[in-house]
Amino acid sequence: MRAGRLRSRAIIRRPTEDRQPLGDVETTYPAVGMAWVEVRPPRRLLANYGAGEIPEGRMEAELREHIDVRMRDVLEIIAGPESGTRWRAVSPPHRPGDGSLVILLEVYEPELPPADDGDDGGDEEES
Repeated sequence: MRAGRLRSRAIIRRPTEDRQPLGDVETTYPAVGMAWVEVRPPRRLLANYGAGEIPEGRMEAELREHIDVRMRDVLEIIAGPESGTRWRAVSPPHRPGDGSLVILLEVYEPELPPADDGDDGGDEEES
């Protein structure tokens, strides 16, 4: 199932920083919502750069869910044509007036840390 021309399903994850007991800062990415999205070449940048000249790795996403997407949020595409890709919001969201939300994205390649901090017991010290 899909919502009109929005063909991909995404989990929206927000970076949260916690200070550990020894002073280290750990960044986690808990899910804040799920939305139907359309990831496409950015229309606003085409006017500035021209076709085929957009900076590599830049796209835009359109969504209609009422989720407060912020800069630095990560969209993890879990279903649809862009399935398996991750994108980070690099601009404030823009509402063009038709009920949609448009966000400029860049490719997000680092692995997201697991959502739960369960100890799997697989790490052992070498002697």
